[in-house]
Formats: sequence, C-alpha cells, structure tokens
Amino acid sequence: MNKTKFGLLYLMINSTLYLKFYYTLVIIKSIPKNKGKMMCIFCKIVNGEIPNNTILENEDFLAFEDINPQAKVHAIVIPKAHVQSFAQVDAKTMEGMTPFIQEVSKKLNVHNDGYRLITNIGNNGGQEVPHLHFHILAGEQLRGLVNRK
Repeated sequence: MNKTKFGLLYLMINSTLYLKFYYTLVIIKSIPKNKGKMMCIFCKIVNGEIPNNTILENEDFLAFEDINPQAKVHAIVIPKAHVQSFAQVDAKTMEGMTPFIQEVSKKLNVHNDGYRLITNIGNNGGQEVPHLHFHILAGEQLRGLVNRK
C-alpha cells in the first residue's frame, strides 16, 4: 500500500483530521500538469471540482462557508482569478472585492451587529491556502485578536 493510501486510511478514522489531511493533499498537489498553471484548492472550488456551500457569487468573486468554522458565522471570500495573497493583489481586484464583501455581510445578516474581516499573508501570517481570501467571522462576540501559544 503506498504512503498516500495508507495516510488516507489512517486519517479516515478521525473525520476532522481526514478533512484537514485531504485539503493538505490538494494543496500539495496544487500544480497540475496543465502547463504549470497554479490550481490551488480555491481554484478547484471555483472550477467546480470541489463542492462548497456557496453564500454569494458573481462573475469575479465567490463567498462560501468555511469547512472548519471558528465562529457561529464563518465565510470565506475569494476572487475567482488566482491571486497568491494580499501582497500581490492589484487595486482593481480590491475595488470589486470590497463591495462584494459588504454584500456578503448583508446576505449573512451580520452587517449591523458587526463582524471581523481577516486576511492572512504568507507563512508567518498564517496563510494556509496560497490564494487571496478573506474570512468573515461573526454571529457572536469575538474575543482576542490572535491565538496565543
């Protein structure tokens, strides 16, 4: 049995770990044989290769529920075009993304009570998926800015 099959079999015992392992495998195998074009997990979601619970979508952006929510309401908002992180995003993308995020907050009915908007940049910033994304956390009183070790 190869290492990948053994790893999947072992981690299927614990569904939470299995999901994290599955998404890690997708990220690790994110560079397909199609001319070296980046295909991260979020690109695969945009292409319909991985299912999601869509909250809102337009021609340029997609919002969906996080599979590992950190608050009562936890949405992910991404541009459909691959952008590595906030450090590489252009002003035009952000010009469209800002009103889209505001529209998502209204769709989630959190725009009046408040929400936290987070993007992580690079390894030290805690970015796990190499595709620009914003987390919308809401639905409860959020405490603390960062997790302490």
